[in-house]
Amino acid sequence: MFRNVGCTTCHSVSGEVRYGPPLNTVYNSVVEVIHDGKKRSVKATREYIHQSIQNPDFDKVDGFQNRKMTKPTLSEEDIDYIIDYLESLNSK
Repeated sequence: MFRNVGCTTCHSVSGEVRYGPPLNTVYNSVVEVIHDGKKRSVKATREYIHQSIQNPDFDKVDGFQNRKMTKPTLSEEDIDYIIDYLESLNSK
């Protein structure tokens, strides 16, 4: 699903920086983001990742704030599958 939805167009799961940040180590990590023009640190929990998929402009990862992420049309279940996949990458 991660590939079919188009996530791999901009995000790698190997650590390679592309148009968007790599996602192989994001789950439960501390991420520097820009919110309303101010930098802050957030923990990339399930809730944070869910919000980032649903509303990609809410918090922009520092260094990627000038890049636009397409807002995907996904069901709650599809978002959960993607988050499960990202979590599995961090457990290896």
